[in-house]
This record gives sequence, structure tokens and C-alpha cells, in this order.
Amino acid sequence: QSSRSLSLPDADKLAQASRVLLVVSIFISHPLQLYMAFDIVWNEFLRPKVTTNILLIEYTVRTTLVIFTVVFAMIIPHLDLFISLVGALCLSTLGLTFPSTIHLFTHWYDESSNKNFLWSIKNYVIIVIGCLALVFGTTKSIKDIIETV
Repeated sequence: QSSRSLSLPDADKLAQASRVLLVVSIFISHPLQLYMAFDIVWNEFLRPKVTTNILLIEYTVRTTLVIFTVVFAMIIPHLDLFISLVGALCLSTLGLTFPSTIHLFTHWYDESSNKNFLWSIKNYVIIVIGCLALVFGTTKSIKDIIETV
């Protein structure tokens, strides 16, 4: 199966305990992972408009965001393929290409030296690897989605 926890044997007590611990860890950490999304929604859009029952509305928004993500995960068939596509798009750009590009632009006018030349070569190599990962990862994810659907 697509999930490691679903592939565990049902009769094994250790497997059941690991599933319970996984659920508890997700239950505890999921709202924490949504902190930045909540912070943007609350501080930029809702907080200036809310004048009464601030705490109640804040908790309602937090709960709604968590419920929305859980429902979103439940209704999408083959969520693993969707996560793979998002990972292929985001990891290569946000993790590889953007930092190297920003580093190049930031140090573009620094004094010429062997160190800067080597840093530039390293950044260009990482950018090329990021672009290749973007193309190949996205292509593979889209092919997998087409084959499954």
C-alpha cells in the first residue's frame, strides 16, 4: 500500500502501538504545522475586522484550518500521488534553485576571486540539478497520476 503504516500487519501488537503513536503525534503536531498559515490568515485578514469574541473566533479559525486540511486529505483519492507532485514542484525550486539564485544575485558584485568563482560554479551546478529535478520529478508524478486515474 502507499502508506507504510497501512502496510504493517494488523494482528501484530507492536504494529498497532506504532499506529496509535503515529496518530497521537500527528494529532499533537498538526496544529503546530499550521501556525504560519493561521498567522497569515489571522493577522492580515481577520484580526483587523474582529472586534468582539476575539478568542472564540481565533480558536474557531484554528479549528477550521485543521478540519479543512483533514477533510482535504480524506477526499483526495491517491493523496500520495498529489503529495509527490507538490514535492517535485516545490522541493526542486524552494530547496535548490531559489537559494542558489538568491546567493548568486546577492554576491554578484563581490570582488573577483577564486573563492567567488567556485561559489558561482557551485550555485550554477545546484541550479541545473534543481531544474532537472523539477522537470524529471514533475514528469514522473504526472505520468503516475495519469496511469492511476
